[in-house]
Amino acid sequence: IINACLLYRFCFSYEPRDFHGKLDEMPVAMRYGQIVDNMRRRHREWIWDAEFRDTQGARVLVQGEPLETYAVYRRSDGRRAVVFANMSDTKSIVCQVQLEEPSTSNLRWFSPEQPDPKTWSGTLEMAPGTAAAVVEA
Repeated sequence: IINACLLYRFCFSYEPRDFHGKLDEMPVAMRYGQIVDNMRRRHREWIWDAEFRDTQGARVLVQGEPLETYAVYRRSDGRRAVVFANMSDTKSIVCQVQLEEPSTSNLRWFSPEQPDPKTWSGTLEMAPGTAAAVVEA
């Protein structure tokens, strides 16, 4: 649920697995929520202050198939961020981001665990329950 809150700019809910988890999962949920919130604050111009565009302007693919858990944000200067998440509890995935009419070929990515922007290589392997963002730098 923390990743869903990140994607859709909701206030955080710290319920382990959206009320389907166990109480002993709470410390892990709290730690993850804190690093996601830190990333959201650090990159707020991309994923908090920007305009929420749902999925307009980009696609995220996993093995050529559309990923449903992503959101597009557009800053006032027109540059976009694509925030996406692996909502599986068990499977890793490899994501590819495609922007419609990109304003630059200089794309960067960051994640809650790696908040310093890095050059986007075109794909990202994501462990279960993780999130990331690709931005037009």
